[in-house]
Amino acid sequence: MPAFSKNLLEEGTSFKSFKLVKDGKFQEEEVTKVLTSTETYDNPEAKGTRNLSDNISDFKAQVAANNRGIDIVNELFNEYSLVYVQAYMKFIQDNAESSVREMLKDLSIRNNLKEVDSITATDYMDDGTPIQLKLTIDRTNGTAEFDFEGTGPEVYGNTNAPIAITSSAIIYCLRCLVNSSIPLNQGCLNPITVCLIFFIF
Repeated sequence: MPAFSKNLLEEGTSFKSFKLVKDGKFQEEEVTKVLTSTETYDNPEAKGTRNLSDNISDFKAQVAANNRGIDIVNELFNEYSLVYVQAYMKFIQDNAESSVREMLKDLSIRNNLKEVDSITATDYMDDGTPIQLKLTIDRTNGTAEFDFEGTGPEVYGNTNAPIAITSSAIIYCLRCLVNSSIPLNQGCLNPITVCLIFFIF
């Protein structure tokens, strides 16, 4: 990503909706046309892709990975049944949730926090924009609230962290703090509430 990009069109193109595979066939000609167009949405800033062959290879790899995933899940269904596989998927999420709850309780005790207590931290981007976090842990039920109030506003550049990126960072940190090997999954976030200025999810 160029260091001084201001919008997605400077990265190449922006898709509103596009069928990458149609009737089992990868739409290489169509995706090439979109990726190399400099007239996307009539925006003069649109540059088109910088490396078409890498983009095409990445798309094909993602399609292949999805197809392999479908094959593996279907093999599991055939061998163990849908009900059995879904039950174990739920067990994996339940285990992740339980692991995060126990970690939060332990973290609260190790830091001599009250039953419900908060800790805060502030860090800064290179341009001085603050990233502020107030972490409130409820030891009774093993939950936590990540409140980013006080964090600097969105900037006109490429260093913003949308909700999906923020969630990814939080789930990664939680998994690092859990003292057991658990796969990343939604269960890790079940005990967590995230407050992002005007957004609560």
